[in-house]
Amino acid sequence: MYLNLPWDKPYDANGIPRNAQIASPWYGRDQSNYLYDLQWNYGTSKTFNVIANMDLQWNITDKLVFRSTNNTTYYNSDGFSYTDPRSNAGLDANGQLSESMAKRTTRFTNQMLNYTNTFGKHFIDALAAYEYNDYTYNDLTATGKGISPGSTVLNTVATPVSTKGITNDYSFQSVLFNANYSYNDRFNAQISFRRDGSSRFGKNNRYGNFYSVSAGWNIHKEAFFRSRIIDYLRVKAAHGGVGNTPVALYPQYGVYAIDQQYNGSPAAIISTLGNDNLTWEKSFDTNLGVQIGLWKHVNFGVEIYNKNTSGLLHYVPFPTVSGYTGRYENIGAVRNQGIEMALGVDIIKHKDFTWHADLTLAET
Repeated sequence: MYLNLPWDKPYDANGIPRNAQIASPWYGRDQSNYLYDLQWNYGTSKTFNVIANMDLQWNITDKLVFRSTNNTTYYNSDGFSYTDPRSNAGLDANGQLSESMAKRTTRFTNQMLNYTNTFGKHFIDALAAYEYNDYTYNDLTATGKGISPGSTVLNTVATPVSTKGITNDYSFQSVLFNANYSYNDRFNAQISFRRDGSSRFGKNNRYGNFYSVSAGWNIHKEAFFRSRIIDYLRVKAAHGGVGNTPVALYPQYGVYAIDQQYNGSPAAIISTLGNDNLTWEKSFDTNLGVQIGLWKHVNFGVEIYNKNTSGLLHYVPFPTVSGYTGRYENIGAVRNQGIEMALGVDIIKHKDFTWHADLTLAET
């Protein structure tokens, strides 16, 4: 509100925007009338975005199905910025032009074989799959100053100011297996395994193995269970792990900054030290729990958990005298354990109105 005060008139008597730099009086703090510059200055952008999907399902038998899921995206954007030499914003540089271009491509594929079967009181659902995805990106920005009013071509600038370009990419691939088993809706079990590979890790430890197992028992469905109070009783247990990747795209490589110059020639400066042994940060979690339903209106659950994380990914800074800023390493471990309890109550349960309340407690 201090920049555009209500008693500063942006237009003169003829309806032409006033130049706040020379207008008198002008009370705004920065002596700026943005409507004056908008007579000439502008920016434009164009975006072209394509998303393509191709999915295939082959019912080999009534129990065995093959599914293929494939996706690719292509993104292309162009930006242009014009600052006129007659505008206040263009006075110092005598006008300025800037152009930018960006391109992004992603690819994803998943090939899955799924088996489902029910025989007697048994139910099995299992799948095996291969998955791959990658990403590439590059952009370019160029800026020049010193232009004739109305010129919109970079080749006409008097002085190049800057050129910047970025390119990066990464990829993941995985093989995985998962199986679910149920017996008479009383016992449930699940097992899974996956092997993941990422381009963000060192060549010696690029792949990580992760698994999970879990089981549950619906005691209230057993023939021996008889209770007028408890209408639902289930015990469950699970153990499994997942992996995490670093934020940086190339932490495994020794990196040189080559955007410097020495005596007029391009120069490379040591930046980050590589780590061929960099690998996945792994977290494995164990859970034990009980769920109880009472009088069809009260639900209570308690769960004990123990989570161990090892190989924590951390960027370790180095002393300046080493010549390196630092590198990523797998250091340290963390353990989280505790108990969680949840209570839910149907205070009012009517066909026209329901009031349900939940309370959650946790100790870690």
